[in-house]
This record gives sequence, C-alpha cells and structure tokens, in this order.
Amino acid sequence: MTSHTETAEVTPDRETPAYLLTNNPKYQQLLDEEIDQYLSEISAGRRVVDRWSTGLSKKIRKGDRVYLLRQGVEPRGIIASGTAERDVYQDKDWRGGRKLINYVDVVWDTFLDQLHPLPTKELIRIAPHTSWRPQASGTSINAADIEAVDVTWQTHVAKVLSPGSGIRGAQDPRIRSGKESDHGKDGGAEKRNDDTTKRGTSQGRRVDPVKKKLTEDLAQQRLTEHFKNEGWTVEDVRTTKPYDALATKDGRKLYLEAKGTVTAGQSVDVTPNEVKFARNHPGQCVLGILSGVTFATDDSIDPGSGKLEIFDWNPDAGTLIPTGYSFTPHRVTHTAHPDLRP
Repeated sequence: MTSHTETAEVTPDRETPAYLLTNNPKYQQLLDEEIDQYLSEISAGRRVVDRWSTGLSKKIRKGDRVYLLRQGVEPRGIIASGTAERDVYQDKDWRGGRKLINYVDVVWDTFLDQLHPLPTKELIRIAPHTSWRPQASGTSINAADIEAVDVTWQTHVAKVLSPGSGIRGAQDPRIRSGKESDHGKDGGAEKRNDDTTKRGTSQGRRVDPVKKKLTEDLAQQRLTEHFKNEGWTVEDVRTTKPYDALATKDGRKLYLEAKGTVTAGQSVDVTPNEVKFARNHPGQCVLGILSGVTFATDDSIDPGSGKLEIFDWNPDAGTLIPTGYSFTPHRVTHTAHPDLRP
C-alpha cells in the first residue's frame, strides 16, 4: 500500500464537536479485505461513505468530527478519522432482529492498519478530560481535548505513513495537499458524484456487494476452467449446495470452493456451512483463491487479473477466525493432494 507523508494543513474548529466510534475485534473483526478496500478508495480520492452504530447517543450531527477507536484487545487506540455526513438516524440492528438502533454515516478521510493506532495510553496523556475506555460508540471528546487529539493524530499519521515505513494506511489526497475537501465544509458531505462509494448496511462488514459478486464469479470461472483443463467435468452447484462446484473424473469426486479478492488473498471469508461441509468431507474439498483482482475506473472487472492458488480445503490446517469465518490457508501447493496433481 502506498505511503503518504503529508497531513492536513488545518485542524477542526474548537467549536466543532468530535466523537468516538468504537470497534472491538472480540465481537467484530475488520477483515484485511475490508481495510484494503478502504485504503484503495481513500487513496484514490473516492468518498467512502460508511455506516457505524452510535450506541445510545443521538448527539452526532452532520459535519461533526469522528474518530474510530479500536478497543478490547491490544493494540488499542484511534485507527481512523472522518466526518459525519448526516445526523444520527435509526435503522434495523446490524446483528439481526427488528430492533431499531442509532447509526451515523461517516466519510472517512484517514484509515490506518489496525496494528498501528494512535495508542490509547497516549490519548489519555494528551486528552485527560475524555473517557478513552467508552462502553459504546457515540462518546463525545471533551471540548478542551479536541485540538490536542487532532494535532496528535495528524502527527501520528505522518509518522506511520512516512516513506519506507511499510505500514498500510491512507489519507484523502485532498487533505494531504491542504486543499479544501468535502469533509465538514458547509454541508459538503451531502454532495454526491461518481467518486462516492456507499458502503453496506452492517457495522464493520462493508465490502462493496456488486464488486464482491463480480469477484466471486470470476474466481468461480477461473477455478472451473482450471479443472476442466485437467480433464474434470465441473458442475456449478453454488445455489443449492454448501460448496460452489462438483468436479468428477474417473469415478472420483471433488467439492470445489471458489473465493475471489482484490487483496493478496492471505485470508478469505468462509461461512459456517462451508466449514462444516469441509470438515465432514476430509480430503475431498478444494479451495481456489483468486487474489489481486482489479477493476477499471468504470468499476468493470478485469477478467484477466488475479492469481489463482489452489489448496486442499481443510479448515483445521490453516487459521480459522470466527468472524463469520475468516480462513488463512497453510500455503502448501495443491500437488500435496493426489487428486489435484496434473
């Protein structure tokens, strides 16, 4: 991910309220694929409009400053900043059910890797009037602390994103250049144009659904082509089975699972049903990961992009994180499985 050295030339007015939105990886983990999409879109100057719950708070108003605070597990601290695009509103609970909860739409202008936040310990030191261990999103930053938080955050961002740091992160180019952006400027957050990306409707799980579908379809196509070229007959069953395709050859069966991603593909999302089926059919399941998929400026997918890797799909041979799940395969080539040899 490209690093940037310039930071905002201006700080928010002292009268502009600022609030904390929270994320606790114990309950909901931001996936690498989600973060990579944030970084890619922010770096390109696209307005990433994101939705986040605000707990019991209804105070946040359009134009207010917001920071995303990682808590619950180390490292703790601020990992992102942005501006409220609209006042707090209510919608169905992202965890399910009919209950209505409070949300705010946010335009992120800066987002860092989760492992390199502005530490909570430093925030407690420079902003002692604010509670830095909130129980829920929506906690306000004390007016006496707002300027210190912003200055310290911008200094931290500049250090983290300095050339050669090797740390993932992004800041809106209009802010880095010191130019006025949409964020917090006279209602500019209401502006809509072709450079706006509206994220999904749940908290913390916002991969663009259209691009995600296109990516998955391409992964399915490439995996199918691979096995057909090896003499297998492949049937698409993804709408009726807990796997994507059935491959048969000389009386043998393989259950194929295809995953596509715009990232390097170190980890991919898998469902509980996919995990259960793979565990119940050891040695018969194959996972194909198409990584590095790219899109054109008109959001059309590049059909020739991406690298296909094929694995023996064994959920217990990699790292399985119950986010819904996320799976990191043990990177042994498919030749380790006899049915996957050319």
